[in-house]
Amino acid sequence: MTGQQVEQPIEETVEQTETSLEDTKEAVEKTVDKLFDQETWLNIGETTLQILLILLISSVVIRVGKSALRKIFTVRSKQPIKISERRQMTILKLLENILTYVVYFIVIITILGTLNINVAGLLAGAGIVGLAVGFGAQNLVRDVITGFFINF
Repeated sequence: MTGQQVEQPIEETVEQTETSLEDTKEAVEKTVDKLFDQETWLNIGETTLQILLILLISSVVIRVGKSALRKIFTVRSKQPIKISERRQMTILKLLENILTYVVYFIVIITILGTLNINVAGLLAGAGIVGLAVGFGAQNLVRDVITGFFINF
């Protein structure tokens, strides 16, 4: 009687192991088939090209934007009403940094979208965090905005 009790769990364990090995073999075969599938590599190549194109366009936008800002401030410095050189450089650097950070943020969101990552939740979470930080740092934000307009 004890021999039959021991044999049944061993037989069940052997069957489970065989089933598990078959499942593993099928999973490996599917993975290998997917790796050698032409469609998979076309998708990977397309996604890579899209990301490179996004990075290239963002680089061009940043360069053109910074160049336009410098030209605007060069034209502005030739007007009869002049502001101090230091103020002008401070505002120029501030606007260049804002442009760069906005473009980088858009690039990151676009790349995540290209990789099929849902960015709606990320944007909603960022909005909520931004709102909380804005309430928590009201005085700091007010001082930064006031400083910008004083310099402007």
